[in-house]
Amino acid sequence: MPLTKGPQQTGAGDAVSVRLLPGLALDFAARVGRGAYATCLRRDLCFHGFVAVYAMLALAVSLAAGVPAKFAPFSYLGLVSALPRVLLLLVAGAGLWSLGSRSPLRTFRGLLAACFGPHTVAGLLLFASLSVFLGVFTSLKTMLSDMIPFFADPALAHADAWLHGGDPWRYTSALLPAPWTAGLERLYFGFWGILLSGCLLAVLLLPRLREVRAQYVWTFLWMYPVLGNLAAGAVMSAGPVYYEQVTGDPRFSALVQYLAQHSIGREWAAALWNSYVSGAVGVGSGISAFPSLHLANAAMFALLAGRIHQRLGWLAAAFAGVVLFGSVHLGWHYAVDGYFAIAATVLIWKLVGKVLQRASGAAPSR
Repeated sequence: MPLTKGPQQTGAGDAVSVRLLPGLALDFAARVGRGAYATCLRRDLCFHGFVAVYAMLALAVSLAAGVPAKFAPFSYLGLVSALPRVLLLLVAGAGLWSLGSRSPLRTFRGLLAACFGPHTVAGLLLFASLSVFLGVFTSLKTMLSDMIPFFADPALAHADAWLHGGDPWRYTSALLPAPWTAGLERLYFGFWGILLSGCLLAVLLLPRLREVRAQYVWTFLWMYPVLGNLAAGAVMSAGPVYYEQVTGDPRFSALVQYLAQHSIGREWAAALWNSYVSGAVGVGSGISAFPSLHLANAAMFALLAGRIHQRLGWLAAAFAGVVLFGSVHLGWHYAVDGYFAIAATVLIWKLVGKVLQRASGAAPSR
């Protein structure tokens, strides 16, 4: 039946907007008038406050350790430079989508209102704050070796061998054809890095993920200092690829030789060691193997994907398995680093969910 416009009805273009983005494209001016921007920004003040306190603690640690130059909270602001491209893609996508409506211009205006609405602006500001958070985390990570020597590698290597009946990398190298090592590295670093930023932006910006937004962000904020700073300092280790440098034991020399022949990323290991020796701070700097933050983030991807759709969750869990395999095969971590990281991340996720549930009185989250 064709639409007829009455006193309580919208035009065809408005109806398309309603169908496309219900609750977002309508009444934009009214929401601004009620202080929607201020409301969204106030909602995130606790996250920004956490980052500020974390930064002040890191600064205090750097001063106490006598390495103030290692406090570099803005190391990851390069991530923020990608945001204009994200916004440009949103505008282009809105333009293409609106072409399919009966009133393209009106629909495009509605979509733009949604793209630059209060929720989006607050999400982008929080993304910038979390980029500073990652810089603070990396600063503290690089300071660990100034305060604590690498002492846990032999114990972790022995634990791995005891659990698996031998060093796990020997099993991975037997299972994976050597030419596939380069492809595994691209997944381990490249695709993982895309998911790290992509999942965070999706949680911060997409209306569909608002239910899980607070749980994801709080898990992210607690995971890094608890696992990447406190647990890493308590079990200070360098990983198999640096085992001989920190222990003098050539136990993993065969793995290093294998990677020298088949890996495309050995220069990354050399660059990371050089930054450790020089004390330089930058994106990805700092050496600590236990626990694996690579696996902790991969576990978060799977937890988020599971909230979206069960099949997507299983696919993300399979990717976490690939990351676990890669962390051992490429010599960055002991297998126990990954096991602990996955279990601890799931625990933090559950605890955060329970706290948020009690605070809101909502139904329990998975």
